Amino acid sequence: MDQVRSTLASPTIFKYGKWRLAIAWPLFVAMGILTIFMINERYESASRVSISGVVIFSILTVFIGFISVIATLGSLDIFIDDQCICRQLFSMTLQTIRWDNIRLITAFPVSGGHGYTARAFNIFPIIKPRFGLQPSGKIFFDDKLENAPELVDLLNHYVSKHGIKIEIRDTLLGNLTSATRL
Repeated sequence: MDQVRSTLASPTIFKYGKWRLAIAWPLFVAMGILTIFMINERYESASRVSISGVVIFSILTVFIGFISVIATLGSLDIFIDDQCICRQLFSMTLQTIRWDNIRLITAFPVSGGHGYTARAFNIFPIIKPRFGLQPSGKIFFDDKLENAPELVDLLNHYVSKHGIKIEIRDTLLGNLTSATRL
């Protein structure tokens, strides 16, 4: 608890060490798809462009773009102070929820890759922003960031301070149950 009190004296930033990888892999996949598309179009016909190839490329590009945005959003740094919790990219705040505007925090297990199970968190606002990165206005992240136990302790501090509701799922497909701590 002393660590939480000392953290509250100044804002705390929790960083993801591998966010560049989360952004890069969809771009490599998109480049591979573009290369295959260009090779297909070159051998298809020199004088005409295949409509089906353009449609398939467009759909795959939109899908890869969507996955890239989700991966990027999930890998942004988390900034916490006495007023709010924020998502930041290069010290620029992209998403903010004030502590008095949080209605629910959920925690649940997710696949962390290669047999590792990570723990994910969703923070839902009471009042959604008019425009934001998420239609629901929620902030989501997992525990694959630096100092994850300290982040959980800090969240528990603000949950008790502001009376925020917590729900936890013990298994991937289990039901959410109420809890007092994350």
